[in-house]
Amino acid sequence: MARLRWGIKTAPQHTTYEAMLDVWQEADRTPVFEHAWLFDHFNPIQGSLDGPCFEGWTLLSALAAQTERVRLGLMVAGNTYRHPAVHAHMAATVDVISGGRLDFGVGAGWNEYEHESMGIPLYAPGERIRRLGEACEITKRLWTQHLTDFDGRYYQLQEARLEPKPIQKPYPPIVIGGSGEQLASALRKQIETSAVAVVDRLAALDRAAIRKQFEARFTARRMALDYLAAYRSLMEQAGPRIKLVSSAE
Repeated sequence: MARLRWGIKTAPQHTTYEAMLDVWQEADRTPVFEHAWLFDHFNPIQGSLDGPCFEGWTLLSALAAQTERVRLGLMVAGNTYRHPAVHAHMAATVDVISGGRLDFGVGAGWNEYEHESMGIPLYAPGERIRRLGEACEITKRLWTQHLTDFDGRYYQLQEARLEPKPIQKPYPPIVIGGSGEQLASALRKQIETSAVAVVDRLAALDRAAIRKQFEARFTARRMALDYLAAYRSLMEQAGPRIKLVSSAE
């Protein structure tokens, strides 16, 4: 039976770096939380567009340097925002900084405003999925090969290098964000499924659902008390900025 694991997802919008750091360090000290996530957007996706929103990978790197235990990642990074080779370098650096704790979350991209406002092409859905497939293959090769040549439909590399390699071997787990069996099938044909989790519109649980699922899953009084204490502590610090997510392995 798969083991349910609990984590947090904090949206880095309408908040401060200090507030985010407080939440992540508290989660890192609380054993019941095993993973922590940010999103990958350049403007708030709730509330006013004029509010602050921290860039995902830069913030993740800072939080990786100031935590010790929780696994971490972006849920999920948009493939259209960065060239896959550049993206692979960024992720490898975070894996090194974190001591091998990165889960590499990536999706095809979707936010129309961000693409239009910054002049980034937002391709048709089918092309985005095909580009994501090539990007995952490029990333895997750069993480495992000394020199990488790639002649794809959308991306080309010639004797590309990536050093240092990620700490995790053969490479960090890849989490694909998206929806539908078509996406899953297209990507599984191009990358090794043993290192891929296909996430079908991962939805953060609301507070009532968290309590209900936790109490149904775990009956041990000590574990329940530990979880609820950690839950209350994080909610008091973060208020509406924090979501809790679960995963099974």
